[in-house]
Amino acid sequence: MKALVLVALVSASPPAAPTQDGVAFETRCNASGVVFCDSLDDDGAWWVDSAGERHVFENPEGSVGIPTESWWRRSRGVQNGCLERDLERGLSSQESRFVLPGLDRDVKASGDGSLHFTFPDRSGQGCGGNFETNLSPDLSRVFGPGDTVYIQFRIRYNCAMLYEDCEPGSPTYLEVRRNFRSNEAKTANRTFPKQFMFHGADWLEEGFLTDEWHSSRACDAFQMVLNSGWDGYLAGYHACGWYQGWWESGARVQGTVQRHFQNGFLHGAEARCDYVPDSSSAARRTMGNIGPNCWQFEPDEWATVQMRVIIGPYQQKRTRERLSRVTIWAAHEGETQSVIIDTPFDLKGRPGHFFGKIWLGTFMTEKSPAEEHDTVEAWYDELIVSTEFIDDPR
Repeated sequence: MKALVLVALVSASPPAAPTQDGVAFETRCNASGVVFCDSLDDDGAWWVDSAGERHVFENPEGSVGIPTESWWRRSRGVQNGCLERDLERGLSSQESRFVLPGLDRDVKASGDGSLHFTFPDRSGQGCGGNFETNLSPDLSRVFGPGDTVYIQFRIRYNCAMLYEDCEPGSPTYLEVRRNFRSNEAKTANRTFPKQFMFHGADWLEEGFLTDEWHSSRACDAFQMVLNSGWDGYLAGYHACGWYQGWWESGARVQGTVQRHFQNGFLHGAEARCDYVPDSSSAARRTMGNIGPNCWQFEPDEWATVQMRVIIGPYQQKRTRERLSRVTIWAAHEGETQSVIIDTPFDLKGRPGHFFGKIWLGTFMTEKSPAEEHDTVEAWYDELIVSTEFIDDPR
């Protein structure tokens, strides 16, 4: 009977977004259903246990704000592998071009600051670093089959992340979307940033003599990812290695399947966000072949992104049943959240798997370290996890 209920749930339409003027972060953070809230500044995060009690999420050394070290197991942390390699080679943190993600008090959506990432030019895929947090330090706040979870965050990019020409007055100012160079020929030598990953929680492996903590990996079959696609449109997929994209496949065009990337209710049938194959390109995946109606990030504004996942039974292979469902809302600053993606999918997992960890960052798979570009910056703020729809921000 429970499986039948889940099938009904995943075919349900997403709830309509409110049309109100927006709700302050503190009010949204204290709304019904919220189980985790992170200001991503000095105030830090809090979480709610199974009894409904609220707890402050402390870092291992007692602080509550954005962590300054890699304490990700059973907790929260920041990392930058490029910085770590420089330190191993004998450079000081002042001599390295790379920095850990940290607090920016000047750029913020609310509160005392925001989580800031810096990605310098001529650097590889992970050189902007990442932020990780479990939803509770005792790993009890997790989600599995039968659960529904909503996650909302604010994100801001500088112009260098999104456009090739950011010089006002230039003839090509804000005309060409940036697509970063890749070392992989199979991606047509372009790569794009991830924004967010929803992961399995870290776990404790109990042994005879010792107990060992394990951290979930950045590339795992048990994860859900939001990223930018060709020309910066908002996209997503499930399962690293399996890569089930959250798009719909359409008719064949020029011998290649046309993809409808944003299949939500925002644009309607007459204004779809499609990828149209390029018959003149051997790779057939070329920039400029994305329809003009995609929802895309714009520079220097606080965009809002919200993801709902209805977690169905775990599946070991792709089927036509697709017993889980994902819905993505997005909004430019000052606008109401609109459905961008809404699709069922096969959630790859096995008994004992539970979602309970969030990653934020600017990771770009196989990004070429030879490419020169202006310094890329990204900011995150107002991270909320709830069992109910989260209102528009103010």
